[in-house]
Amino acid sequence: MKEYQYRIEGERCLPREVYYQCVWMIRDMERLEKIAMSSNYESGQDHRIDDAIVKLDCLRRALEEIPDYYRQGVIRSVKIRGGGFDDFAHVNTWKKWKMRFMHAFAANLGLY
Repeated sequence: MKEYQYRIEGERCLPREVYYQCVWMIRDMERLEKIAMSSNYESGQDHRIDDAIVKLDCLRRALEEIPDYYRQGVIRSVKIRGGGFDDFAHVNTWKKWKMRFMHAFAANLGLY
């Protein structure tokens, strides 16, 4: 199934490559959390751990851009390729917050 990027009128779309990088980082969130938790400071600096911590921080800051009650639904929507929205809001509202989250995440990562 193809992953579609939504946009609000007047706002630009993310470049396809940037959008998909963000999607796959969100889908890889559990692995990044395991890497960040496995930090072993006695063995010196590990760039994988630093990279995982930075990506998780960017994700957390992007989630703070959207209201609390949309956060889990937006993450679930990205992870399962569409859908995952609860019934308490219209699907267009979910798409709007998903798009804003993806823009904020790309900006936090310095990709866009």
